[in-house]
Amino acid sequence: MLLAEPAKWLSQGDIFLEVPVPDIHTSSRSGPALLVTYNCALDKRTGSGKSKVTHLNFLPVRDVTALQPPDLARNLRSRPTSLTPYTALYLGDVPQVGEGYVNLMECFTLPISEFAVQIEDFSEELSTGDPDEDCFRLVDSSSRTRISTLSSSHHALFLEKWRAHWTGTFQGGNE
Repeated sequence: MLLAEPAKWLSQGDIFLEVPVPDIHTSSRSGPALLVTYNCALDKRTGSGKSKVTHLNFLPVRDVTALQPPDLARNLRSRPTSLTPYTALYLGDVPQVGEGYVNLMECFTLPISEFAVQIEDFSEELSTGDPDEDCFRLVDSSSRTRISTLSSSHHALFLEKWRAHWTGTFQGGNE
């Protein structure tokens, strides 16, 4: 399974149906995008309990069928859980979008002011009893729809690809 239902809070790997996506030919357009801001950054709070996050990082979700040459699409489909190619993560069938993938070289940033976020306490759902545990999470109450999120195994693959692509290092065992 590549995708899952999103949690109530924002998490790395959430797929939004529409966010402003920068475009080389126009100033911007709205389209689907994968949230790639690290979870630890999403949940950071100030001393007064407000979110410290000022920007969110995304990758635009692209249509697999538009890949050229068609061999690229075939390669992604045939090896959806492979570490290679490092620059692309296959998403499979994204609800309301279709068959998608993200190119790890297309990261863009949006100011948090594009969203209606606040920090909420999810202790009842997340607490393991550890008194030092932080169960506060960032939630978005804007009209932006999160339609899916990466499954835990696909999120792990995304992190490995992200590391391999941007640092040239990887733990291996997934090719």
